[in-house]
Amino acid sequence: MNRDFIARHWYAYIYEQQENQTHDVEFILDILRKHTDGPQKILEVGCGGGRICIPLAQAGHIITGFDADEHMLLRCYNRMKGMSNITCYLADALTSDWGSDFDVVVLAGNVLINIETDTDYEKAQQTFIQKAAIALKAGGHHPEKLAQAYSIANAGLWLAQRSRIYHRENI
Repeated sequence: MNRDFIARHWYAYIYEQQENQTHDVEFILDILRKHTDGPQKILEVGCGGGRICIPLAQAGHIITGFDADEHMLLRCYNRMKGMSNITCYLADALTSDWGSDFDVVVLAGNVLINIETDTDYEKAQQTFIQKAAIALKAGGHHPEKLAQAYSIANAGLWLAQRSRIYHRENI
C-alpha cells in the first residue's frame, strides 16, 4: 500500500469520528417536511460516508449522491446496503455532469470551502452554485449554508424569505 492510500483511508476514518453532528440533517429534513409534499428526488454533492444522504433515504426520499473520495464512498456503500432508493458514485464535482430534474440539491457541511482545485477558488465555488441551479428542475429547492455571499441571481436562483432555501426560477 502506498502512503497516499493509507492517508486517505485514515482521513475518512478520522473524519467520520469527528464529523458526527446531526443538526444539519435535522435542518434539511425539517425544510423538506415544511416545504415539500412527499418523497423528493434529491442530489447530495460531496455525500462522503453518507452522514446526510442515508438519513434522507431512510426518510423515504430518492437519493443520488456523489463524492470524489473513494474511501468515504466505501463507507457510504456499506451503510446503504439493502436500500433501493439511494445511488452513490465516484465523481469530481467540478468536471462532472450533475444530472438534472432534481427536486432538491444539497451542498452541505463544508463542501463549498473544501473544493479541491487548481483554478480560482471563487470561480470554483460559483461553478458549484451554477451546477446546483442546472441540476434543479423548475421549482426545485437548494437548502444551503453559504460561507459567503454569492451572486445568487447570476446562478438563476433567488433567496426565499428568511430561510436558507434557494429556488430555481420557473423558466
